[in-house]
Amino acid sequence: MKKLLLVTLLLLVGCASKSVPVTQKFPTVPDELTTPCSDLKDIPENTDKLSVLAGTVVSNYSLYHDCKMQVDSWNEWYITQKKIFEEVK
Repeated sequence: MKKLLLVTLLLLVGCASKSVPVTQKFPTVPDELTTPCSDLKDIPENTDKLSVLAGTVVSNYSLYHDCKMQVDSWNEWYITQKKIFEEVK
């Protein structure tokens, strides 16, 4: 009986003396949101065709909208994760 009491006392003292720090880590960002946006295309020099100019402009608009969607997704992800992170505290 004395041994059981001693073992119980040692376990309680051992558990009480060690404090395990609990730290929260902010979630990692998905890879799709961290890739940099593509560079816009330049108009070739000595171009006198309006079709080449228009094609470059259309291509740049497309690249811009893809980049905008990526940045908007990043902002939405970050705001949502930060809100969840702060609610858990």
